[in-house]
Parts: sequence; C-alpha cells; structure tokens
Amino acid sequence: MRLVVRLAVLCSLSLLSALSGAASLCKAGERVVFSCSTGKKMVSLCASGELQQDEGRLIYRFGRDAAHVELEHGAHASPAQSSFTFDYAPWAKGASRTVAFERGEFNYIVNHAAGAFGVDGGPNVASVRVLRGEKQVAHIPCHEPSAVDRLYEELSKLGLPSSNAR
Repeated sequence: MRLVVRLAVLCSLSLLSALSGAASLCKAGERVVFSCSTGKKMVSLCASGELQQDEGRLIYRFGRDAAHVELEHGAHASPAQSSFTFDYAPWAKGASRTVAFERGEFNYIVNHAAGAFGVDGGPNVASVRVLRGEKQVAHIPCHEPSAVDRLYEELSKLGLPSSNAR
C-alpha cells in the first residue's frame, strides 16, 4: 500500500512539473514574469539573468509552444528597460499591471487586471492588444485563470518608464 501511495505522489509531482513547464514559453534558465494561455497559443514575459536597472533581460514571446514561437522581443536588448514600459494601477483589493513595447509600427500591450472581486463587476481579465498607431489591429484575450503574474514583483524595482511618459 505504501508503494502505491509513493508512486501516486511521484506521478502527481511529475505531472505538476510537466504542466508547470508547459505553462510558459520561457527557456531553461529564465524566470516566468507573466504567462497565460490564449487557447491554442501562449503569451509569456520571461526574465533572463537578474533583472536590475542595468542588467538582465525581459523577453516577450508569443506562439504555440517553445518550438513554435511566432514573435520574440527583447532577447537581444539589455538592459530590460531599454525597450519596455510598465504601468501599475492599484485599487482596493486589486490592480492592473501593463507591460508595453514598440516593434516597428506596432505597439504591443500585455495587461492583467485582477481583483478579489473581479474587475468592474466582471471577471478578472488578461490580454494582449496590438495597435498600429492609435488603431487596435488585434485583441487576444487570455484564459485568465491560466495567468501566472509576477509583473509587479519583478518589474516594479526596475524603474521602467510609464507608457504615459513615452
């Protein structure tokens, strides 16, 4: 009986480990700053190295899985603050966290708004929006319960500019 229990625990831990590894597009040696499933695809913000004002990298990835990344931004930019903005707007028992970057003529905006009682009477929300100038050309909602969010913990200490300042 003990052997069966031990095997069940080992199998559960292996499954949890496999699932947590599949829950982002971050590579070995990177930390998940934010990640969520959009259904068939995934959005991830990953930290490479020790994120500080003058070192480390913040990397955005979008794609089906680690072998099929469709867009990667920031992998060659160091330090992290060279191409990203970060906005944090707290409210009672919740907050909105937004990371944005420009790539060519497009602006990418990753947002996660979550509160103890949802957002504006509805559920918590996470998404990626893509703008060309002022026009939204894509809105990709995340399955919010899948969201892993360490944006504030990882980015608030960096002194990234606000998107309002750009």
